[in-house]
Amino acid sequence: MNQRTNAGSKRASTRKKTLGNQAETPQGRARNALIIDRQLDGDNPGVALILSAAERKSLKAAAHHLNPVVIIGQEGLSEAVIRETDRSLRAHELIKVRVAGDDRETRQAILEALCEALNCAAVQSIGKLLVLYRPKDYS
Repeated sequence: MNQRTNAGSKRASTRKKTLGNQAETPQGRARNALIIDRQLDGDNPGVALILSAAERKSLKAAAHHLNPVVIIGQEGLSEAVIRETDRSLRAHELIKVRVAGDDRETRQAILEALCEALNCAAVQSIGKLLVLYRPKDYS
C-alpha cells in the first residue's frame, strides 16, 4: 500500500503545472473580446478588464515568484511611470509594481488610476505591492 501512495505522489509531482487561466476558455475569450471591441469602438473608454475569481487565483499563483518591474517613488504617479508600466504590461502581461509610501488610500488610488489609464486588471494588492494583468491583445 505504501508503494501506491508513493507512486501516486510521484505522478502528482511530475505533472505539468499550468497557469489554468480562465481567460483562455471560450467564454473568457468571448467576454474579453467583447470588452476589447468596445474599447476599439470607443464605446467604453477606461473600462478595466474583468477577472473571475478563478482567473484571479491562477494569476496570483503565477505572480508569486515575480519581482517588481516598476517602482513608484515618493513623487507618486507620473506620465513617465504610466508609460513604463504600459511598456512592461505589453512585454510581460502580468507584472508587479512596488509603491513607496505608507498611506493605504494613496496606494489604492494609484492602483485604480493605473487600471483606468492602462485598461488592465488589478489582480492583487498586498502591502506596497500591486499585481496587474493585461493580455497582449488587449493593449
